[in-house]
Amino acid sequence: MKQTRMALIGLGGWGSNILNALERLDEVTLVAVCDQNAARLDAALRRNPHITPFETVDALISECEVDAAVVATPSSTHAKLARTFLDLDMPVFVEKPMALSVSDAEELVDISRAKRIPLMVGHLLIYHPAVELTKTIIDSGELGD
Repeated sequence: MKQTRMALIGLGGWGSNILNALERLDEVTLVAVCDQNAARLDAALRRNPHITPFETVDALISECEVDAAVVATPSSTHAKLARTFLDLDMPVFVEKPMALSVSDAEELVDISRAKRIPLMVGHLLIYHPAVELTKTIIDSGELGD
């Protein structure tokens, strides 16, 4: 099985949750993390001494070989960072919201489709059993229109 070399951009609240999830995936090798906060980078390195830390995305891109990226930074940076990785023909998972404007979101989707590169957006609880049950009930018509 081919390992996907993954970069995680952002180690804040959601980034640390994603870091935990990536550590448990057999198909993924987390090779790089990026955050402007040195304390967050140090904490990630204590848990994962094999990863390479970066303070900027530009440094990560120029110095590290990765296959895909996860963007878990402040919302105002999501669209720009997702586009950066799509422009590099790299699959990207971006936390919600994917963009702060419809036009930016549509542009990302258009790039993803044109290049046939996966673009995924985080959806909190979408696969939670309660949400799935609610969808089943709605789809059955039990609640009406």
